[in-house]
Amino acid sequence: MINKANVAKPPKLTKSEMLWANLFQTKLKNSITVGGLITQLQSYPADVKIYFSGLDYSRMKQRGEFVQMEFGQQVYLNKRRKIVIEEIREGQS
Repeated sequence: MINKANVAKPPKLTKSEMLWANLFQTKLKNSITVGGLITQLQSYPADVKIYFSGLDYSRMKQRGEFVQMEFGQQVYLNKRRKIVIEEIREGQS
């Protein structure tokens, strides 16, 4: 019998960490390789701006084996598989 008092509880994750963990549980079918993106962008002049459908581009960040594009809004699928967009407040990440 396992003594529950000796079983370590998993650490509490921030909302951002939970969303990232959920992303890894999906098949990432909505991703593209860096090479694939570069190939698609090569046909455009370097000074052409990219529009992100109203999202405020922030940066790209390496997360394990993936690169994540970050925006001024949190965009994710909820449990009902509906897209949710939330503004990120100052100091929140």
